[in-house]
Amino acid sequence: MKDLGLTVRVYEFKPGRPSVVGLLSGVKEKPTLMFNGHMDTVPVGDKDLWSVEPFEGVLRDGRIYGRGAADMKGALAAMIASVKAIVESEVNLRGRLILTFVADEEVTGYDKRPN
Repeated sequence: MKDLGLTVRVYEFKPGRPSVVGLLSGVKEKPTLMFNGHMDTVPVGDKDLWSVEPFEGVLRDGRIYGRGAADMKGALAAMIASVKAIVESEVNLRGRLILTFVADEEVTGYDKRPN
Protein backbone atom coordinates (compact mmCIF):
# COMPACT_ATOMS: atom_id res chain seq x y z
CA MET A 1 0.00 0.00 0.00
CA LYS A 2 2.83 2.38 0.85
CA ASP A 3 4.40 1.71 -2.56
CA LEU A 4 1.17 2.99 -4.14
CA GLY A 5 1.31 6.23 -2.17
CA LEU A 6 -1.31 5.39 0.43
CA THR A 7 -1.02 6.55 4.01
CA VAL A 8 -0.89 3.29 5.96
CA ARG A 9 -1.72 2.51 9.56
CA VAL A 10 -1.54 -0.83 11.31
CA TYR A 11 -3.84 -1.62 14.21
CA GLU A 12 -3.22 -4.61 16.42
CA PHE A 13 -6.32 -5.06 18.54
CA LYS A 14 -5.23 -8.56 19.47
CA PRO A 15 -1.53 -9.55 19.74
CA GLY A 16 -0.26 -11.14 16.53
CA ARG A 17 -3.41 -10.21 14.57
CA PRO A 18 -2.71 -6.89 12.80
CA SER A 19 -5.30 -5.12 10.66
CA VAL A 20 -4.10 -2.71 7.97
CA VAL A 21 -5.75 0.50 6.77
CA GLY A 22 -4.59 2.41 3.69
CA LEU A 23 -5.88 5.87 2.77
CA LEU A 24 -5.69 7.60 -0.60
CA SER A 25 -6.92 11.18 -0.28
CA GLY A 26 -8.98 12.89 -2.94
CA VAL A 27 -8.99 16.52 -4.06
CA LYS A 28 -12.32 17.26 -2.36
CA GLU A 29 -14.25 16.06 0.66
CA LYS A 30 -16.76 14.01 -1.29
CA PRO A 31 -18.00 10.52 -0.38
CA THR A 32 -15.50 7.86 0.62
CA LEU A 33 -15.15 4.53 -1.18
CA MET A 34 -13.93 1.71 1.04
CA PHE A 35 -12.66 -1.70 -0.03
CA ASN A 36 -12.75 -4.11 2.92
CA GLY A 37 -11.56 -7.67 3.19
CA HIS A 38 -10.42 -10.16 5.80
CA MET A 39 -7.01 -11.81 5.89
CA ASP A 40 -7.87 -14.83 8.01
CA THR A 41 -9.20 -18.16 6.80
CA VAL A 42 -11.52 -20.85 8.07
CA PRO A 43 -9.78 -23.79 9.77
CA VAL A 44 -8.09 -26.38 7.54
CA GLY A 45 -10.15 -29.25 8.89
CA ASP A 46 -8.99 -32.77 8.03
CA LYS A 47 -5.65 -32.32 6.22
CA ASP A 48 -5.99 -35.83 4.76
CA LEU A 49 -8.84 -34.55 2.57
CA TRP A 50 -6.59 -31.96 0.91
CA SER A 51 -4.86 -32.72 -2.41
CA VAL A 52 -2.21 -30.05 -1.60
CA GLU A 53 -0.65 -28.62 1.55
CA PRO A 54 -3.28 -26.06 2.64
CA PHE A 55 -0.86 -23.19 3.31
CA GLU A 56 1.55 -23.64 0.40
CA GLY A 57 -0.48 -22.16 -2.47
CA VAL A 58 0.00 -24.56 -5.37
CA LEU A 59 -0.43 -23.43 -8.99
CA ARG A 60 -1.92 -26.24 -11.10
CA ASP A 61 -3.45 -25.93 -14.58
CA GLY A 62 -3.76 -22.16 -14.23
CA ARG A 63 -5.51 -22.34 -10.86
CA ILE A 64 -4.23 -21.62 -7.36
CA TYR A 65 -5.03 -24.23 -4.72
CA GLY A 66 -4.65 -23.63 -1.00
CA ARG A 67 -6.47 -22.34 2.04
CA GLY A 68 -7.66 -18.79 1.44
CA ALA A 69 -6.96 -18.68 -2.32
CA ALA A 70 -10.60 -17.86 -3.10
CA ASP A 71 -11.80 -16.52 0.26
CA MET A 72 -10.34 -14.09 0.39
CA LYS A 73 -6.77 -13.65 -0.82
CA GLY A 74 -7.82 -13.33 -4.48
CA ALA A 75 -10.19 -10.50 -3.61
CA LEU A 76 -7.50 -8.72 -1.56
CA ALA A 77 -5.16 -8.89 -4.56
CA ALA A 78 -7.94 -7.54 -6.81
CA MET A 79 -8.49 -4.62 -4.43
CA ILE A 80 -4.79 -3.74 -4.49
CA ALA A 81 -4.72 -4.08 -8.29
CA SER A 82 -7.73 -1.74 -8.52
CA VAL A 83 -6.05 0.90 -6.38
CA LYS A 84 -2.84 0.51 -8.40
CA ALA A 85 -4.80 1.15 -11.61
CA ILE A 86 -6.42 4.24 -10.08
CA VAL A 87 -3.07 5.61 -8.90
CA GLU A 88 -1.36 4.92 -12.23
CA SER A 89 -4.19 6.58 -14.16
CA GLU A 90 -3.46 9.80 -12.24
CA VAL A 91 -7.19 10.47 -11.93
CA ASN A 92 -8.10 13.15 -9.39
CA LEU A 93 -10.35 11.43 -6.89
CA ARG A 94 -13.07 13.67 -5.52
CA GLY A 95 -13.32 11.71 -2.28
CA ARG A 96 -11.16 9.35 -0.29
CA LEU A 97 -10.38 5.73 -1.10
CA ILE A 98 -9.75 3.50 1.88
CA LEU A 99 -8.48 -0.08 1.94
CA THR A 100 -9.16 -2.00 5.15
CA PHE A 101 -7.68 -5.46 5.50
CA VAL A 102 -8.86 -6.91 8.79
CA ALA A 103 -7.28 -9.74 10.73
CA ASP A 104 -10.35 -11.55 12.01
CA GLU A 105 -13.59 -12.39 10.27
CA GLU A 106 -13.88 -16.11 9.69
CA VAL A 107 -13.38 -17.68 13.11
CA THR A 108 -12.63 -15.50 16.09
CA GLY A 109 -13.65 -12.04 14.89
CA TYR A 110 -12.12 -9.91 17.61
CA ASP A 111 -14.66 -8.90 20.24
CA LYS A 112 -17.61 -10.52 18.48
CA ARG A 113 -20.61 -10.46 20.71
CA PRO A 114 -23.74 -12.60 20.59
CA ASN A 115 -26.88 -10.88 19.31
